[in-house]
Amino acid sequence: QVDAGNRYVFNQAAIRDVVLSTVNASKTYGDTFDVSNSYTIAATGIAAAPGAYLGVIQASNVTLNEVFDVNPVFSSDRSGAGALVGSSLITINPGDLKNQFFNIEYKPEGLLTVNQRPITLEANTASKVYNPSIQDPGLSVRIVSGSVAANANDTLADITGIIEREAGENAGQYDILLGTGAKASNYAITFEANNNAFTIHRANLSATGSRQYDGTTTWLGTNLQVSGVNGETFSATSINAGLLATKHVQTAQSLVSLDGLELAGVVSNGYTPLLSNYNPLTVAQTSVTVTPRILNLIAPNVSKVYDANLFYEVKPGDLDDLTLQLSSGDRVTSAQMAFT
Repeated sequence: QVDAGNRYVFNQAAIRDVVLSTVNASKTYGDTFDVSNSYTIAATGIAAAPGAYLGVIQASNVTLNEVFDVNPVFSSDRSGAGALVGSSLITINPGDLKNQFFNIEYKPEGLLTVNQRPITLEANTASKVYNPSIQDPGLSVRIVSGSVAANANDTLADITGIIEREAGENAGQYDILLGTGAKASNYAITFEANNNAFTIHRANLSATGSRQYDGTTTWLGTNLQVSGVNGETFSATSINAGLLATKHVQTAQSLVSLDGLELAGVVSNGYTPLLSNYNPLTVAQTSVTVTPRILNLIAPNVSKVYDANLFYEVKPGDLDDLTLQLSSGDRVTSAQMAFT
């Protein structure tokens, strides 16, 4: 622009000041991002030529194609899918200007920010039966929402790390816990840690026992050996005795009642096993044997008048005396007795 009344004309195009700046942008971890549009370009005016013409201070819009024959290239080391969470400058590789009348200033000030990738995980339920010597089954989680960055070649294990559970071996519920995967910091993880997803179920007890025939169906707790897992044992006492189905000799039969049976852990190596780790003992888990009683009957004192016969005529009272040597409830109903 030349002031009115200026009598000179200059054979020179005005030099325009142009500013090319990069601007902030963002993306999610695992995605790619094209930074080629992350810029602003503006002509801030025409610089004055002292003694020749005044400048123009008003800014005006221009395009890359108006300023450059070969456009600048914009880039960032965080534009790829595998770029980690964080920020880096969006840089400018200068282009070729259309002519010398553009005074270009590059301002690579914009940042490309990689944000964490959201993912919601949930523990899969798992369980085992109480036994401290048995290892846990495999523990795992599942994706409820969000996704793993497949474009970054991530796997779920890269997020979760080693999945463990809350410490403890007694029957009950425990939390399944996430580890810290090598790429976990690139994810905004939502996970309910108070999940009670792992259960140790109570184990079953077994009871065995043996005694001689005594003519009753009662079974004292002291005649039971109660066993759990991993060598744990329990003593048994009874307020009211357990019951057999029949009083007779039998092998590996179940009791029909355990009313009044009380159990207590037997200390071993300083440890007392807990009944809370076991289901209540049932008759189906009992196996008892009744063995024959060894009995030598002793004949009562008897007498008779000599009759040249060795045999003695057994009287009811003699049978009563023999019965006293049997177990309760049994009776000798007949016998033969002879003198020797």
